[in-house]
Amino acid sequence: MREEIEGILGSLKEEIALHREVVSLLEGDRSLLVELAVKELEESNARKAFVALRIGEAEAERMKLLQKVAEAMGRDPKELRLRDIIALSPGPLAGELEASRQSLQELAGRAAELNERNLRLIHRSLLLFEGTLSAIRRGLEGPGRYGPRGLCEGGELNGRFLRRAI
Repeated sequence: MREEIEGILGSLKEEIALHREVVSLLEGDRSLLVELAVKELEESNARKAFVALRIGEAEAERMKLLQKVAEAMGRDPKELRLRDIIALSPGPLAGELEASRQSLQELAGRAAELNERNLRLIHRSLLLFEGTLSAIRRGLEGPGRYGPRGLCEGGELNGRFLRRAI
């Protein structure tokens, strides 16, 4: 069982390295979003998708090892948690497992924060774009005024201010 627990630790360390890469990519995405570097954003997204697949593979490997540990303990693998394994592990191994668990939890939290931040940045950029587009449309329509029914009617330019300017 010690071999499987060491395998779980190795899998956790691999997941930590992959999550660090995701966090690094997400941190870099902010400047790419601000610069509107579309090609670089696409490359970053492709890399994140690849890393996400590798994370999934590492998690699947960890689950296989967890299954073996659960069988050796006579427990249901769905109910066995990493904290249970840590409690049963010898001193130094338990310490490494706990440190890895905490590190992975912190990295996953950081990735979620960065995703949320980048999402807000994208949303605000879209609002700016929509506002700019709306201002351009209003400029093309010309000044409006309220009619007797309370509806906005076109001004004297009535949407043709570009022709008038020419």
